[in-house]
Amino acid sequence: MFLTKGRGRIRFTQEGDSKMAYQFQVNERKCMNCGMCMDLCPVHCLAMIPPSGEGEMGGRDEQSMFETLAKRLCMMLKPMQVAACIGCQICAQECPTHAISIERRVSTISYGWRGAVSPEPPSDQVWHPLNAYTQAIPEVPGEVLWGEGDAWCVAERQETWQSRRSWLGEQKEDLRAPCEAVCSVGTDVGSIGEGRYEERVAIIGSGPTGLSAAYYLARSGYRVTVFEAMPVAGGMMAIGIPAYRHPRAELQRDIDAIRELGVEIYLNTAIGRDVSLGELQGNYDAILLAVGAQRSQRLEIPGEDLRGVIPATLFLKQCNLEPEARLTGTVVVVGGGSTAMGAARSALRAGAATVHMLYHGTYAELPVQKDEIQAALAEGILLQELVTPIAIQGTATGSLQSIRCQRMELGEPDSEGRRLPVGIPGSEYDLAADTVLVAIGEAPDPSFLPAGASIQMNVWGGLLVNSETLATGAPGIFAAGDVTYGPGTIIHAAADGKKAARSIHTYLRKLSPGAVATMPEGEQGVCLTPVVDLF
Repeated sequence: MFLTKGRGRIRFTQEGDSKMAYQFQVNERKCMNCGMCMDLCPVHCLAMIPPSGEGEMGGRDEQSMFETLAKRLCMMLKPMQVAACIGCQICAQECPTHAISIERRVSTISYGWRGAVSPEPPSDQVWHPLNAYTQAIPEVPGEVLWGEGDAWCVAERQETWQSRRSWLGEQKEDLRAPCEAVCSVGTDVGSIGEGRYEERVAIIGSGPTGLSAAYYLARSGYRVTVFEAMPVAGGMMAIGIPAYRHPRAELQRDIDAIRELGVEIYLNTAIGRDVSLGELQGNYDAILLAVGAQRSQRLEIPGEDLRGVIPATLFLKQCNLEPEARLTGTVVVVGGGSTAMGAARSALRAGAATVHMLYHGTYAELPVQKDEIQAALAEGILLQELVTPIAIQGTATGSLQSIRCQRMELGEPDSEGRRLPVGIPGSEYDLAADTVLVAIGEAPDPSFLPAGASIQMNVWGGLLVNSETLATGAPGIFAAGDVTYGPGTIIHAAADGKKAARSIHTYLRKLSPGAVATMPEGEQGVCLTPVVDLF
């Protein structure tokens, strides 16, 4: 290789190929002068060039000193190439605003003049002082450039004068710009730099899946609109879980934090009723269906349509939206999960004189936390194990009168060792009831989908999606959470929302599904995890 130097320029020539050099390029519109590229460069080929005057002290008057300090502290123009680039692409990959590109196989490179601005740093040091690259340093020795209080520091940073970043090889660091790291909501400046805030994403449902997706998409710079059918945000966290299990103040704090990111939430707006899927497709770049699983499963026994037989989820909604709602007389809750337990304890709080819970299994098989079972028993709820309803009886006018039950026993072990309950002939009995709350499970309700929509469903109503991307059969439409896999926990729903946000991001950026490994995190993020499961 032959090198021919000229003033500020260098030409690389090699036998058989005269275009072997790498040229560093930066988009000045996107660059925010954070200096990360300079710190990451393993061969120190970049420098931050101050505007003019090379930062000499000016006159003694206040204005001159102010201008001088501005030049030295925060007036860096942009990174420039001052030595040979090896084409490793580290700077381009880690630039928070995606402002850098590396042009390969060029014949002529324009170098910036390092001169008095930044002498060559010692080659035997892993860390280098920031003032080895730029005169944008503080006046007080030992003071770091952006202040001691920020969190934008790396492991093994030994002294305050050391560079804010250093390339550490295989160590996986969270590389962020100073402004992004100290931002209270961790705004992704790369998204802003790309103008990504104009790509408006629609989310149907404000439950844990929808809110989680909205949070991560907004943190990534997207404009997010959430449509919620209920008069309050939060989905089943707000209307399906009793307040004693999930404090409303904490939930509202998280919702407010998401709104502060710029997320718009429209309440009392149901898909298929107030807005059509087609309208959303025409107005948004991507859509996430996060409507949950709110359709109560039926008992499929005679008398189920009598007045006074109510889905437990509907009762819980009423309790949460109308705290003054009351019940009287005897209430029978059918089911043994968290929804059933919440309905039973809420019924007692709503004024019911007596509350029975009918469960087809044993106490030991109840799918709720043991401390909640103990609390329910202490409150006076009558839990009947190994009992199943076989009919609901009413009066001639269609009012509920009683529920006919059959006692069960555990049968012989099956091939997997499980003993399933079976009915005991002749063990039927009637239990008087003024209200029956059905809580045997929930399923998605796909009735909001228009006819001919290219979104497929499975036999129980869940939406079919690609397991890796959560994409439905319709372009630009994704689905996540309970609407795809049935009732689960809030933490699983929130995790699915984060996964959906990542998939929508890769879809809008036209990246491969595995190109984005993580979404923006932050110390002051939201927490959508309750102390107990939802179902």
